Amino acid sequence: MRNSLPYPLNSRNLWHWCYYSGADSVMSSAAETAKLGILSRPSGLSGDWKKTKAGSTDFGGYSSNDASIWITQQRQHIRSLIMLLPFYARALGNVLYMPVGEMSESELMQIHNYLYRTCLKKIDSHFPNMAPEKKAKVRDLVYCAICHYWEAISPAIQGGTPGSMSARAEDVGKMMASRGNRIETHRYSRDYGPVWQLIINEIRIVDDEALKPLDKWCGDYFQKLEEQKREAV
Repeated sequence: MRNSLPYPLNSRNLWHWCYYSGADSVMSSAAETAKLGILSRPSGLSGDWKKTKAGSTDFGGYSSNDASIWITQQRQHIRSLIMLLPFYARALGNVLYMPVGEMSESELMQIHNYLYRTCLKKIDSHFPNMAPEKKAKVRDLVYCAICHYWEAISPAIQGGTPGSMSARAEDVGKMMASRGNRIETHRYSRDYGPVWQLIINEIRIVDDEALKPLDKWCGDYFQKLEEQKREAV
């Protein structure tokens, strides 16, 4: 996995792959990126496309004709794209797509706090008459929604179909109870269903923002492959 692109090649799997090492941590990876100066994209380690025409000795039109060097460059280049994201988008992406054990608790707290503030503003706008006791459930509902979104979206990393973002009342009730904040599940659809959907929509917006630069990387890669096929004919 270290010496080849991930399969299937999609933005979620690319995020997972660029941090997967089996040894180094997220912090050491970030330090390595900074040490190599990837953010400034020096000519000797640029991960971007070459401007010259790809030839028989040119590995895919990139900055090196050595496969392992090219792979290393792309891992660092993709990490640099992630590091340029707003803190909340980077935090959510790391929570959702980091290899198991690599995601830090601080990133979960960052995206949780950001989503809570964002959702609370929209709830005040969309549901101005919400009772204070229900509003007091929102912080833990956001946490539960992040956990549910992670579980539902995980199959998409390997190219599978994401699960439903609509959670069963019983499941939400159990998650909330585990946080010491019980809800009445028999009225879940009426009392909390619309709020849950609002939170999920906000998570999806941030998820899309996080994946945008990696979507572009994948698009550029496949476009380059098509160009090479046409030139070879």
